[in-house]
Amino acid sequence: MSQAPGKQAVSFRQVLQRRDFRLIWMAQAGSYVGDRLEEVAFWLLTMRLAHGSAAAVSLVLIASRLPRIIFGPVAGVLVDRWDKRKVMVACDLIRAAIILTAPFLPRAELVYVVAFLMATVATFFDPAVFSAVPETLAAKEEIVVANSLSFSTKFITDLAGYSAAAVVVGALGLAPAFIIDAFSFVFSAALVSRVATRLAPKAAPAQGAQPQTTPARPSFWTQLLEGLGYHRANPTVLSLLVSTSMGLVAVGGINTLLVVSVPDLLGVPDHWLGYFVAVQAIGMSAVALALQPLIRIFNRARLIVLGYLVGGLAVIFLAFTRDAGSGFAIYFIMGLANTAFMAPAIIWAQEVTPFQYRGRVMALRLTVLNLIFAVSAPSFGALADIVGLVPVLAAAGGVMVLAGGISAFLPGFRELCFPPTRPEKPGYSLPAQLD
Repeated sequence: MSQAPGKQAVSFRQVLQRRDFRLIWMAQAGSYVGDRLEEVAFWLLTMRLAHGSAAAVSLVLIASRLPRIIFGPVAGVLVDRWDKRKVMVACDLIRAAIILTAPFLPRAELVYVVAFLMATVATFFDPAVFSAVPETLAAKEEIVVANSLSFSTKFITDLAGYSAAAVVVGALGLAPAFIIDAFSFVFSAALVSRVATRLAPKAAPAQGAQPQTTPARPSFWTQLLEGLGYHRANPTVLSLLVSTSMGLVAVGGINTLLVVSVPDLLGVPDHWLGYFVAVQAIGMSAVALALQPLIRIFNRARLIVLGYLVGGLAVIFLAFTRDAGSGFAIYFIMGLANTAFMAPAIIWAQEVTPFQYRGRVMALRLTVLNLIFAVSAPSFGALADIVGLVPVLAAAGGVMVLAGGISAFLPGFRELCFPPTRPEKPGYSLPAQLD
């Protein structure tokens, strides 16, 4: 989205002046901290109930991903049929009630059930937020900055949340961590309930009907098929799904291998992983804060491709690095690259997807990406046990580089990555919202 000559860039202050966006942003910020408390508390609760079993912790992670795979498309249709504000409020209150049961769970198996239920509710909440945010802004130009603020807030609160989790659990125990998380959901619901923007589906008048006639709403299955068909009708949305899917094949494996890379490759204690992840989060925050100028310089497609290429090369370098100092620099670069390919894809999808399809588009993305991640992560881990960490980590980086190369030639990407250098033919121009 290029700026018109003489037009000032949108500022964080400008988007925060949009009352309804500000309410959702504040709600998300409070909830992010609570989510990190919940995540750490879940891990520790599972470890204690399962007597230190690492397999038990992995089952919690699986239980947290399964709902998006199973219920994603269904959730997308329902979110597009319902009032998004009511969906977000209901999801927050339901999650607050569910998480309050966690301190009283007597067996690890019940932790899996609670994790599954929490993720099921989130499967409805996330598409609702994705759909709602653009509607609370005054202009399409503000979508980039609003997401930049949201991403940077998430990365910063992740650091604060993990730190707070260590303090709260260490000083007060697990139960207060779950209670604080429940309060964060109630806090979020209270803020979202004050959003005034209409977030209910806008029914189109029936052809030939009188003004007083309420048009019949399409059936659930019709809307489900429409959501799937929309990806075929919108090449850019389909290309974004394909591009992100290719990237997640690599990211799933890389995230698994990075856990063992710190002690095995860099020769430092395993608890240093926290320091490396913190440095990576700083890099992610830096790009999130600078999204608007970066997109003006590179455009959306080029920034995504650049993120894949830089991130993949950084992982390849990490595979052959044996110095902790160089490792910190590589982790920082990986953080920069991570946001560079992740954030523009979400922003771009919001911009080009009409309000009435956003829930289904987001839900299908979450379904596909979680399925790919669930397969990729254990596959790369098992392969590393057989072949060795170094070649598999380097191969994962190569897959990410390949994802960037292929993405550059996908419909929607190709026109922006390789714009015509000769005078445009009559009737041809780049899409206004993308150039």
